Amino acid sequence: MASVRLTYSTTDVDFNPSEGFNRTDITNRPTDRAQDGTLHSHDFHTPKKRWIVPIRDISSASASSINGWWENNRDLTWTPDYTNDSATTYTVKIRNAERPMYFRNLKYWETHYSGTLQIEET
Repeated sequence: MASVRLTYSTTDVDFNPSEGFNRTDITNRPTDRAQDGTLHSHDFHTPKKRWIVPIRDISSASASSINGWWENNRDLTWTPDYTNDSATTYTVKIRNAERPMYFRNLKYWETHYSGTLQIEET
């Protein structure tokens, strides 16, 4: 698996996603109800991208950066294939409902964290 990168300002966090890494597209589909009660939905064909990124064994410093970005709702730069295509980037936000990096590795419990990022193009 290629290395990926999350960046805010001058801070980069590089890591290799774990098994389960995937991307889905989200279509903006608002709905409204007509006077007769029928439901209408409208597709705007500008899908946003969403990634589910499992992470295993990153440093406590990287985990702290990711959690801080999530807590402060920062706009981040996401490079999904930093190894082979560092020019393709997206502006994203971390959309987790709870703190994304929280599990400590059992062997290196003081320094290595794991979790799953849910990031979405803004």
